[in-house]
Amino acid sequence: MRHGSLPLGAVAVIVQPTWAPAIVLVGFALLIFPDGILPAGRSRWLVWAVTALSIAWIVGALGIAVSAIMGHNIHVDSGGNLLTEDRIPAAWAWYGDVQDIVLPAYAASIVLWAIQQVSKYRHATGDRRLQLKWLYSGAALSIVGGVLLLGAGSDASAFNPVAIVGAVGLAALPISMGVAILKYRLYEIDRVISRTLSYALVSGLVVGTYVGVITLATKVLDFSSPVGVAASTLVAVALFNPLRRRAQHLVDRRFNRARYDAEVTLAAFRARVRDAVDLATVQSELVDAVHGAFEPTHVGVWIRPAGTDGRRR
Repeated sequence: MRHGSLPLGAVAVIVQPTWAPAIVLVGFALLIFPDGILPAGRSRWLVWAVTALSIAWIVGALGIAVSAIMGHNIHVDSGGNLLTEDRIPAAWAWYGDVQDIVLPAYAASIVLWAIQQVSKYRHATGDRRLQLKWLYSGAALSIVGGVLLLGAGSDASAFNPVAIVGAVGLAALPISMGVAILKYRLYEIDRVISRTLSYALVSGLVVGTYVGVITLATKVLDFSSPVGVAASTLVAVALFNPLRRRAQHLVDRRFNRARYDAEVTLAAFRARVRDAVDLATVQSELVDAVHGAFEPTHVGVWIRPAGTDGRRR
């Protein structure tokens, strides 16, 4: 920042205080795991209070960083942390009071969460209990890692064994939650992954096709630039849906097996009953296909009585 020889110095100053929202988001991840629902009752009021306090904390940290950049008053310690003591602008003077309150409030809310987990775990069964085991084991290792990092200090060497073990332990919580999410298909993760990958592939293919056609039309075939742009746009629009369907099908085969298996089941059903004439056979095949594709708790087939022409419908 001082000599202007390195790029993105201002970005580094802005990104540095993002540890504050990271801590808040970890707390929310603990609250909503594994069903994605906030706790009910009086605990929800506590969640909203801590949320409001956390938002003020995050806004203050980012606001001070922006003020330091705009005022050209940037001072950092040896770890790259922005020094704010005795340098906080008057408009952000309230940040010190918020910082004194938010960490104890956050720690108290985590303790309350841990107490509530005793009853939650006792009433959990089956897969839900296994999901909670992943969460608790990761949280325990993460707490140990955090304590080790605090003991190592902010000026500890990157090769300090205690700091390395602490960093690995701190990463245990998101890793364990990720394992549980992927293993038990929480939050429709298959659909999220398949949609993300398919649209990323389609976007890359469409952009590549667009740039390729422009290059071919303007550089190789010597068309005018407006003609090349128009041709590229038409080709990209025409290819979007076919590419999306093909990419979605390929990705679903790997990451969204539920949808892919359902489509395979229904396709096989259509092939089996295409020439079937026996009503009992069609009914049995239909029930089997519905069970295989959707796994409902109950399936019923209603057959209308024969019409005036004597045929069953």
